[in-house]
Amino acid sequence: MVNDTGFRAKKCVSYVQLGRIIESVDYEYFNRINDQYFKVQSEQIEGLWRAIDGKELRGTIDGVSGDKRGENVIKVVSHEDSESQIIGFYSGKKESEKTIVQEYFNQHDTLNSAYSFDALHTCPVLLESIESKEGIYLAQAAAAAVKKNQPELLEECQHMVQNLPFIYDFEDLEKGHGRIEHRIAGLYAMEVSLLDERWQSCNIQTLVAIYRKRERTKDKKISQEIVYFISNKALLTINDGNELYRAVRNHWSVESDNYVKDVNLGEDYLKCYKTNRSRAIASVFNVAVNLLRRKNKINNLRVIREDCNFDRKYAKSCFSTS
Repeated sequence: MVNDTGFRAKKCVSYVQLGRIIESVDYEYFNRINDQYFKVQSEQIEGLWRAIDGKELRGTIDGVSGDKRGENVIKVVSHEDSESQIIGFYSGKKESEKTIVQEYFNQHDTLNSAYSFDALHTCPVLLESIESKEGIYLAQAAAAAVKKNQPELLEECQHMVQNLPFIYDFEDLEKGHGRIEHRIAGLYAMEVSLLDERWQSCNIQTLVAIYRKRERTKDKKISQEIVYFISNKALLTINDGNELYRAVRNHWSVESDNYVKDVNLGEDYLKCYKTNRSRAIASVFNVAVNLLRRKNKINNLRVIREDCNFDRKYAKSCFSTS
């Protein structure tokens, strides 16, 4: 301990004492430090894409008391390197993720980045706000066939795909995680005049329609779906089309950040019903994963975690900010 920190402790703190220490952490200030440290490099990247991603901390759900919702953390995650900043927390029992996200964008006068969203945030108020601040958005038009967020918008997207020619198309095949996924994407110039009046100020320019066919290698079971995204980025060149298609792909991939925290750090298995403590733990986990990703360029955190277990000096270097 002395060699690592320069501090000599009489004895290790107990589990109960550790909980009290964590609970005393000013997690909001802690997250501002994380934001300032990691943003230094990311702001230098022109046209940076970021995904807005929420995660429920399942360990905060007190099933004995009959709770069905717990604390939630909302992050902005970089498409390029998956580095993330926490922009807010909310209680699933009485608050909304949409409110936190809207407040985040209200704090900015102008936007230099591009943002991707799931269907929860596809609403005229948010998209108009991003458009008015010169930002770029890519928003899913519907969450799933059984949970349509904007049914009229989805219907118009389906109509355009059936009746209008695409401007650009892309196709790829991916194998991994026990499945084969085939994707075909069509990009269309969006006729915003055909949409309801409440969408007119959003300046919707492009529709991205992606057909996905998945086959599980174990039992050959096949599933198919078509997902739709809208954007205020115009299709001026094929590079614009490719950027939007890759932004859709990267949005899905950064959502795996939640999986990484659960599998590699066991975040969902930490039972904690005290709000400040659970939020502080989530904040520490977020910084830890950011630091590990900077050390491991191929983003294989399982490997780097094992290396840390066997090499103390390597572990220290991973969490060093010097």
